Order: sequence, then structure tokens, then C-alpha cells
Amino acid sequence: MNENSHPTSEADWLSWKTHCAARLCPPETEASLKRFGTLRGRGYLQQFASGFGRSGNRSPILAEAEHAWHWLETYAAVGTSRQGKRYKDWLFARAEQGHDWLAMVEAGASMLLRDAVREQLRREHAPKFMVSLQQPMGEGLQGACTLEELIPDQVSPTDSTTDWEWQQLALTHAQRCYPTLTETEKLVLWARDQGYTLNDPQLAERGKVSMNVLYRTYRSVVTRISLELKAAYPGESPASLIQLARLVLEQIALRLNSENFCQKDPSGFLMEVE
Repeated sequence: MNENSHPTSEADWLSWKTHCAARLCPPETEASLKRFGTLRGRGYLQQFASGFGRSGNRSPILAEAEHAWHWLETYAAVGTSRQGKRYKDWLFARAEQGHDWLAMVEAGASMLLRDAVREQLRREHAPKFMVSLQQPMGEGLQGACTLEELIPDQVSPTDSTTDWEWQQLALTHAQRCYPTLTETEKLVLWARDQGYTLNDPQLAERGKVSMNVLYRTYRSVVTRISLELKAAYPGESPASLIQLARLVLEQIALRLNSENFCQKDPSGFLMEVE
């Protein structure tokens, strides 16, 4: 640290003004200017970084402070145009108007650095409210479903494949899946097809499980079917896979209904038909 608590000296700034870039200055001047950039840059990064990125850990962003002086020089150079400001001229011109030349230069450089840090964050880091299309949605899906897969295609998948072909694919997968279903999975798939809600106490009583188990079972079996289709057709669009999964569930429900899996007895309670 230099005298009067300044991280730089007047000679450092005059050398920079003469040589145009810190790397062209004497090594001690270059080190002093870069140290100034790192100190001030870290402070601005700590101030602004909370608005960027999804993680609560800002360490990767704060670690970029060592490049702050380069950002300042780049910002000053790129921002110079025939119509725009000549930032380096502005920096030294404003210093001549003050009583403490060094303090005015450092203050002006800090203002430029603040804008440079903001520009760097805007250019290199997404705002924290932005979510990647590839980010898994929901804690219980184990990465099976992304936001991209929930956005439908602009073109209907049935435009390129006939309805008959879709139904045949769905039937094939339903026949393969049906023997692997547990009784509880059959119950929830049948119930959803019939329009029952999974918080129906009669449904829970019929399955001899809690309503929470019914929810988890339904979510699990639909996720499993979706993953199997995704693995079988890796090149298909998310909209096509969603269409196929819906048809598979319909085919399973048709088989459950054809086998009279459940019905209501005269008292209104669900019962399995043997």
C-alpha cells in the first residue's frame, strides 16, 4: 500500500497514460494497477454478483476479480468511438479539476471499473431468474424431466406420423409394460383414467395404502414409462415422447377396463372384479 492509503501512485497513472496499457508499463507499475483493479473489482463483484447465477455460492464469480483491470482497459477502449466518450481523456481531465489529483483519478477509474464489472456480468453470467432449458424439474423426478421437454413443439408430432402408427407403437409398449405393473400401480392408472382424484379415501381404502402412497405410486409409474420411452427413442422430440406416453397410458387403461379391473359396488365403494 502506498502513502496516504492509496493503492496506486501518480507515477503509475501517468505511465499508464503514456503507454496506453498496463502490460506495456514497467513491471512495478503493471502490478500496482492490476492490484488496484483486483481490490476494487472484488468489491463490485460482491455487490452485484447476487443478481447473477442460480447457486448461492458466488465464489466462482468472485474469483474473476483478478481480471478486473483487463475489463477496465477493454471497456475504456471499446467504449471509445467518434460519437462516444474517450474514457481515458475523461478520466484525466476530471482529475485536473480536483485538489487531490490521485484521489480523483482513482475515483474516476473506480467508476469506469464499476461499469465494466456490470457489463462483464451481463455478458458472461445469466441473471438468477433465468433457468436453463436443460435443468431438471422437480426434486423427485431424478433428472428425468427438463424444462425443454415440457415445452411443446410448434408442429404437432402427428403431422409426420399417422395416428395408426402411433397407436401401434403405444400398444406394443403397453403390452410390454402391463405385466410389470403392481396392483397399486394398476389401481392408480385405472383411477386416473376414470377421473378419480388420488386423495379419494375410498380409493386409498381399496388399495390398502395411504393417499400419499397413491400419489407417489402414480408419479413413479408415469416417470418409469416416460424414461423407458425416452431410452427407446433417443432421437425423438420431447413433444413426440409426451404424445407416445399419453397413448401408452391410454392403452393400459383400455386393458384394465376390458378386464373389469375395478368397479363400484351398490354401496358406492370401489371393489376389484375377480
